[in-house]
Amino acid sequence: MTDNPFEDLEELDEETEESEDQVAEDVQIQEERDQSAEVKDREQSWENTPGFPFEECDNRTFYARKDIMETLDDTIFDVEVILRQEHNLKDFKTREFYDALIRSADENKIADLIKQQRKPD
Repeated sequence: MTDNPFEDLEELDEETEESEDQVAEDVQIQEERDQSAEVKDREQSWENTPGFPFEECDNRTFYARKDIMETLDDTIFDVEVILRQEHNLKDFKTREFYDALIRSADENKIADLIKQQRKPD
């Protein structure tokens, strides 16, 4: 034993510093994990979020024959199944369907279909 009555305190201080360093390192590791998880959540969130908010919609009514509307309803259902099963997309909104349908419309094909409907056999 030495004549220094504070020798134990010096050893305790060194142990405390090592412990504090370990805690700081653990906190840094956890923060890095949290940041990584946040990035992953943001990257995956597009799969669970509609393509655009409802507020951007311009709600209009359109008219079609009953059998065509039934076909439309079936198609909406089929698209939702494809999005879920093949693309793992959740929270499908019908507004997304209508938006995609309108964007994919072929003006010439639409004109031809209208002409065919009007033209007598």
